[in-house]
Amino acid sequence: MTDHIDPVAATAAIESSYRKYLLTTMRTNDPAINEAITRGFEAEVWPKLIDGRLRPIIDIAFPIAEAQAAHEYVREDRNIGKVILEMP
Repeated sequence: MTDHIDPVAATAAIESSYRKYLLTTMRTNDPAINEAITRGFEAEVWPKLIDGRLRPIIDIAFPIAEAQAAHEYVREDRNIGKVILEMP
C-alpha cells in the first residue's frame, strides 16, 4: 500500500464532495438542466483534463490483490482523493 496525500487535498475533498452531490442530484434534474451541466463540463473541464492543467488527486494505491482492503478504505470514507488499484 502506497500512502500519498496531496498538499491541497483538504480543499479538494470539499470540492469533490460537492461534485459528488451535484452528479448524484443530476438523476432528478430536468434533462435540459443536465444537458447544460454536461455542455459546461465539456467546455470548461474536459480541455483542462486533456492538457494536464487539471489532474485527479490520488489518495492511495492498493495492489489488485488487496482490492477488498481498497473497498473497505472507500466504504469507511477514509479517502480524500482517488483510490487506485494497481495491476501487476
